Amino acid sequence: MKKVLKKISPRNMHSSSSSSTSSYSSSYPSSNTTPSYSSTTTTHYEENYNTSQQHVDNYQQPYVDNNANYHHHPPSSTATNVQRIQGTYGDGKHDDTSALRSALSHCSKYSEFIIPPGIYRVTDQLQISAQGVRIIGLPGSVILCSFPHPTWSGVARCDNGDSHRQYCVHVKADEVIINGLTIRNETNHIGIGGLLVDGHDFMLSHCIIDGFSQGVMMGRLHQASMDHYYHNLRISENQILNVKGMPGGSQSYGDGITFFACENVVIDGNFISAAPRCTPRNGINSGPEGIRLSNHVTLTHNHIIGDWDYPLTTEGGYICLVDNNRIENTACKSGIIERGKQVTIRDNYIDVKKRDNFDTVGICFYGVSDAHIFMNTLRGKASRAIEANPSHETGGSKNIVVAENDIYGEFFHGVYFGKSDQSKIFNNKMKSTCTDRDIQGITGWFTDNLLADGNIIEFPSGNGAKFTGCKGMVLSHNTISNTRAAVHCHRECRDVKVWGNDLRGCYESKCTSDSHVPDYVHHDNLV
Repeated sequence: MKKVLKKISPRNMHSSSSSSTSSYSSSYPSSNTTPSYSSTTTTHYEENYNTSQQHVDNYQQPYVDNNANYHHHPPSSTATNVQRIQGTYGDGKHDDTSALRSALSHCSKYSEFIIPPGIYRVTDQLQISAQGVRIIGLPGSVILCSFPHPTWSGVARCDNGDSHRQYCVHVKADEVIINGLTIRNETNHIGIGGLLVDGHDFMLSHCIIDGFSQGVMMGRLHQASMDHYYHNLRISENQILNVKGMPGGSQSYGDGITFFACENVVIDGNFISAAPRCTPRNGINSGPEGIRLSNHVTLTHNHIIGDWDYPLTTEGGYICLVDNNRIENTACKSGIIERGKQVTIRDNYIDVKKRDNFDTVGICFYGVSDAHIFMNTLRGKASRAIEANPSHETGGSKNIVVAENDIYGEFFHGVYFGKSDQSKIFNNKMKSTCTDRDIQGITGWFTDNLLADGNIIEFPSGNGAKFTGCKGMVLSHNTISNTRAAVHCHRECRDVKVWGNDLRGCYESKCTSDSHVPDYVHHDNLV
């Protein structure tokens, strides 16, 4: 019988966990850290906002299988008077691997396997192979991963051959639910992963995965055919702690939650932390540089802390929503990096620290098309707060809307567009504390048909806007104040219009250009 897919809203999906998400909002910066702007303005391009809002209203929410029978908590009727699992000690000293393996192998389809309180030491992988089984860990139940020194080297992977052996628990069936379980790594080896999932309709909720280089891995990198997907996966309200990586930056693996070739994925309400003095690759990741795409992805209300290469990325999927996440105090390459099409980044709080020898970015669109970045709060220190650039795989980006973001910190660039055509920047507030003379609020680099309207820009020691090699640019109805230089057009620009802006707060220059810029028109500006 064909399964019926139910369309649900990601905002409603986490409504049952308000206590979890409310703690995030309470830790947001107080009102006294909000930057004060010397002036305000409203855009004359209301249709821009309407276009952006229409994109959100029409956003295709991920589909979740209505037949998967998802539960947030184990049934109370089956969680009383639980007997000890035969043959186990649960004392953290004796080896419980064989007893747990035997018990799991006898699970029938759609049964419950309840793990009573205890510390169950395992020295080899546990496999879950019964379709629809629910693994329920009662409070105090811990799977303690104590693998002997692995024969493999490097960080745990999800690849060809025997790489699946590197994971403490391996799910090999559809419709499996794991709830309330703690899986902890007691070794220091980075070649061990926590949980590997090969199956559809999977849910992990209210679990703790602690001390692994790969916390949760779903799907396979190479073994599946390119058109194969795992469907309907949800990772909800878990703690993925002390994810390990390479000190100073991981160039390959080391992820909190990652998934390859998956569709209809919801990652919501999780707390994810990097291990101290480690720099794992990704907090949440949907594939390496677009090799195995995941589509219809929702990442919402997650809280990511610690130093990562990239705390959050969807890596090339189609129809992805990154909403209401908090990324804080992270020395990274990019707080959020995205590829693909129809990507929406909204209502996120991102606090980044510049990493040595890297151009750190708050939000990076890398070859993204038909996408929106709006209503985000960006804080900290970075080369660029928001950036759109071409990808070496998909080429240039286009049709991007950057709107109503609040940017404040030591940023060299506020919004940077490189070869990203037919895009709009409007109603953003951006203020930099960087003292370099060449800092820039809005930067266009060989980008065509860019509209910047209704923005408030304060870059005291630098430039409000600077363009190089751009064509068909319109800069209108912006307020550029407390800024050294307002607008400058460099070489190879043409057909640039600057009009209706308030430039009275620019104290060194207003509208300037190189001598060989044709069709540079500026009029009706307040100077």
